[in-house]
Amino acid sequence: MGLQSSAGFGAFAGLKGFNAHHGMWGCEYTNCSGRSLVEALDVHDLVVLNTITPTHFSLTGRNAWSLLDLVLVSSSCVSL
Repeated sequence: MGLQSSAGFGAFAGLKGFNAHHGMWGCEYTNCSGRSLVEALDVHDLVVLNTITPTHFSLTGRNAWSLLDLVLVSSSCVSL
């Protein structure tokens, strides 16, 4: 996925439209991009900050809302 630490501080924060569907962030189905992103989250110790509020409405095919724009941060940036 090409994720890198910000300015070499060992922390990462980013917002991107990944076009990745996965149940982890509320999608009805999982695609290859979604599986790859979940693997990258694990490898790079990242978490998704989004709620399950959709960010995209498709007018073609499914006519459905999806959550495709994700906010990712290093787990060290999140207090649980």
